[in-house]
Amino acid sequence: MSLVSFRGHPAYPRKMIYVSRKNGEVTELDRRIVSMLAEGFGVHQIADATGNTYHTIETYKIRLCRLFKVKNACALVAYFIRNKLIE
Repeated sequence: MSLVSFRGHPAYPRKMIYVSRKNGEVTELDRRIVSMLAEGFGVHQIADATGNTYHTIETYKIRLCRLFKVKNACALVAYFIRNKLIE
């Protein structure tokens, strides 16, 4: 686990989400997040529904956008629908 320090404060463990998606594999949580985005839910609402934090869901969304090389959440939803990853 890497340590970070902030302006002279003691180092704290960095909390990171490590997601292994080298082959483009999509998890059930990924599908749930994107389907809730498609239904019009916001990140805070998705976080409450899945039992995660706002930052966790935002990180998942950003990593999925990078993985599938799309620029925003709308393009991510369109990609998932076009490739039949969600209904």
